Amino acid sequence: MRTFYTLTLTEWLEAWKEWKIVWLPLFFIALGVTQPLLLMYMDVLLEHVGNAEGIIIDPNRSAPQPLDVFSATIHGQFNQLGLIVLIMSFMGLLASDRQTGMQDFILTRAVSRNVYLLSKWFSHSMISLFGISIGAVTSYGLTVYWFGSLSPILALRIISDFSLWTLFVVSLTLLISTYLQRAVPIGILSLVVSLLLVALPSLLPDVLFFTPGALLSEPPTAPFFSSSHLISVTFCLVWILLTLVWSALRFKKTAV
Repeated sequence: MRTFYTLTLTEWLEAWKEWKIVWLPLFFIALGVTQPLLLMYMDVLLEHVGNAEGIIIDPNRSAPQPLDVFSATIHGQFNQLGLIVLIMSFMGLLASDRQTGMQDFILTRAVSRNVYLLSKWFSHSMISLFGISIGAVTSYGLTVYWFGSLSPILALRIISDFSLWTLFVVSLTLLISTYLQRAVPIGILSLVVSLLLVALPSLLPDVLFFTPGALLSEPPTAPFFSSSHLISVTFCLVWILLTLVWSALRFKKTAV
């Protein structure tokens, strides 16, 4: 346990030196502000943007609903640009140690390979969830302020689902890192697989309901403890566990 704590603390200190703990939350704050801001001032933006002639805005259109705005922020902005930046931030979680020789240095000491992998997964997961939480809270506050009240329970469900999906993405990136040597190919493959896992369950929900990306296909109004939501959460947790176990087995074969 002490080794796990030391390795995790080292990862956090490294993230602090790289300002990752600062710029990642700021990035998600910017994403959290963008969607409500665009919807709130869409009319003004269209009036002042160039080449907007011929664009007609329906004066009788219904106002955006708070739930739709917040859901679009998390499942749209966070799961598109946010996902790309997240994967970029931790795609080198094993590759950087491997290239600098730090991995060999650590594993030649009395450090379990499983503890080493788990500390990597845990530290990068917590850093990612911290940034997501700050951005989501900012978006929730602006959504309520500009568009009306939104149930904190529904907002928490949307945030928790995306956070659980993020934990799987970190696990997936860790697994791919045990197969590939360089950070850029790891990041590209992780992003492609993640996007496929989100898109395919939306197209074939009755067939691919057991995949981790199916969690994001749940309607935002679904209750916390509905059977379909609990099934999606359970499958995502199982996939996280399986991916971590697979990573550990693969790492034992490749690490010196």
